[in-house]
Amino acid sequence: MDDYTRPTSWPSVRCLAALPLLLAQCALVHATVPVRLSSFLRLALVPPTLVLALSAPWHDAFEPRERCRAINAVLAMVSVYAGWKALEWGLVQDRTVYAWVGCAEKNGGRRDEAREPHAPSRPPARKVDWTQTIRLVADTLHLFTSIRGTGYAFSVVPARRRRRVDQTTFLLHTFIALAWSHSILLLCSVVISTPYGTRFDFATQFLPRLSPFHAHILIESAAYVAFGLGAWTGIVSFSCITNILSFAVHSSFLALELPPAVRPAPFDSRHYAPMFDMPFTPRSVGKYWASQWHRLFWRSFKFLAYDPVERFVRPIAGRDAAKAAGSLAVFALSAAAHEYGVPAYTLSFQTHTDRDSHRTAIWCATHGVSPPSPRTTFLERFGATLFFLLMGILGVAERIYTHVTGFRIRGFGAFVWTSSLQSLVGLLLYRSWCVPPRLHPLRDDLTSTNYRANLGFTLSLPLVDQWAWQRWAVPLACLAPRPLWVLRAE
Repeated sequence: MDDYTRPTSWPSVRCLAALPLLLAQCALVHATVPVRLSSFLRLALVPPTLVLALSAPWHDAFEPRERCRAINAVLAMVSVYAGWKALEWGLVQDRTVYAWVGCAEKNGGRRDEAREPHAPSRPPARKVDWTQTIRLVADTLHLFTSIRGTGYAFSVVPARRRRRVDQTTFLLHTFIALAWSHSILLLCSVVISTPYGTRFDFATQFLPRLSPFHAHILIESAAYVAFGLGAWTGIVSFSCITNILSFAVHSSFLALELPPAVRPAPFDSRHYAPMFDMPFTPRSVGKYWASQWHRLFWRSFKFLAYDPVERFVRPIAGRDAAKAAGSLAVFALSAAAHEYGVPAYTLSFQTHTDRDSHRTAIWCATHGVSPPSPRTTFLERFGATLFFLLMGILGVAERIYTHVTGFRIRGFGAFVWTSSLQSLVGLLLYRSWCVPPRLHPLRDDLTSTNYRANLGFTLSLPLVDQWAWQRWAVPLACLAPRPLWVLRAE
């Protein structure tokens, strides 16, 4: 029985071993915990939490890993994020950044507004009653699940994402967004999971006048666009689902007769800010990643990469150089995180330089494949890392150009400039994660090719003719690993 017919097994419970420690750290940043006790315990919890979080993908994953690359890569990225939060909550000194300020402030909830009323202080001498304990638990769970921190002092969600609407309008907009994102994701998944030869035959039959060269360019362009759109719409669908579930839980607690001290705040749609800020109208490379993308990891990037590097470089080279160095550090950290978790297809394979070389650290997501393993090219192995590093370099180059010339590209010119750059550099990401065919459209006989990648995330998806109805109807189900929701085994 090979890896593609074996039953799928789920990770064991021990992959959640870091969760209790991470929750404890999150509780200890609460303002009611004494300062010295909070600092000592949070710092003491950093090593075990970090080890348990980052080692989890090594020991537990969906099996067989060769068939579950995409979902294992996501789990590895979650482990990386858990390690980041362990460092952040363990090392932070100013706990006022985790104060709840809501969305009513004009500046989106800055630290100066939250400092006095929410400053950490020693709890009163009297015994803490049960309502305070419940409030501590509720605040801990709320902060723990608020990845972007909307409503907290550290949040910087753009103002246009914080327009207030009533509950009916909010639910209507959310379900509409879920419907169109699910539909586009389905289409993108169909394109990506279809073998190269099938796509090539379809293009030549539908457009018989196309030469093999132009058919190759057409289907690879379609796959590239589907790859980008699929990533975007998948995140939008996930955001809509989490918003609906969060709204349901919040409404359920509001319906209960709870004491005022522990009763949730009234509904405010601004706490459910859209995931993206007009991603199809990029204004510059730097602004796109700084404010228009999802900003899920903004707080960790700032605390672990931008702020330390900026503080170190500023006395040496000045403010502008410090900001540029901080931006490069953020993209370097992002590249390292994606290298650890996302390009999962390379994890079980030796590097492209030496078939017998040691396996890399990211082997954690898909180890266990029996050798011999297929070699990967340089771009297939490191394309994702190059993509994120180049995005940082291009963002800094834009700043230097504006500083030297005093001219900033605006309007339609900025859209063309940013879209062209990101589309060109994005080919590195596509090459690394999807591993398109190694074919030369002028040299190879494309008409006789029935290529399907033996690397990349495409093998995590079954062929379309094997999809069960759940993959068509349930949001995000089209991305589920085989043999879940397939009509028959491959």
